[in-house]
Amino acid sequence: MSPPLRIFVAGATGYTGRALVQQATGSGAVVFAHIRPDSPRLAGQRAAFEAQGAQVLACPWTPEALAQALKDARPTHVFILFGSSAGSRKELRGMGRADSYAQVDEGLSRMLIDACRGSSPQPHVVYLSSLGADRPSGAYLAARHAVEAALAQSGLHHSIARPSILTGDDRPEARPAELLAGRLVGGALGALAALGWETPQARLGPMTGPTLARALLSIAQQARPGRRIVEAPELRRLGAA
Repeated sequence: MSPPLRIFVAGATGYTGRALVQQATGSGAVVFAHIRPDSPRLAGQRAAFEAQGAQVLACPWTPEALAQALKDARPTHVFILFGSSAGSRKELRGMGRADSYAQVDEGLSRMLIDACRGSSPQPHVVYLSSLGADRPSGAYLAARHAVEAALAQSGLHHSIARPSILTGDDRPEARPAELLAGRLVGGALGALAALGWETPQARLGPMTGPTLARALLSIAQQARPGRRIVEAPELRRLGAA
């Protein structure tokens, strides 16, 4: 019998991260959920994760702290799931750094990638990117493109997930624009699928955090040496299993 996965989740308090922690602990994995130590909801988040069986690591975003966290946790897999949030941007401003996708989404990802490179043994990295990261336009996709390039150059075994719109009625954060966009796009693509044109729905249709989390966990369970890029249609298939 194979030993359980040991999973470090960066972005554990986000929509997909919370779903992944719940599903991974339920699968028998040893889960380490990262929470910023200055989070105003730290106590409640810690209690919720620990009730699910996860261990909470509340370390700051510094190279030294991340290196020590990985040394202590000894993860087989590291998930990079975060995007820029109010809390992470505030932390970077306190460090005198710019409030931007390049500094948050890219900068913190690079910091964790470097920590993984220095770990022994090195974990397999699962990175949550985005549809269109291979043809970036705008700061959001440019940051994800840069992180994908950093992983390619890191020498780490890694998997990259490129979902389309991520939304759902179960998402507690107030993101009405994303929810509306997901409903409009989903409705239009569903109409095309009903007419027999299913390819756009598979590639561009929205998916929920729990669906994506199931796909990410499946990717980790199937992880193999080298580099793997998983596009939206395959993520949808894995998430439905």
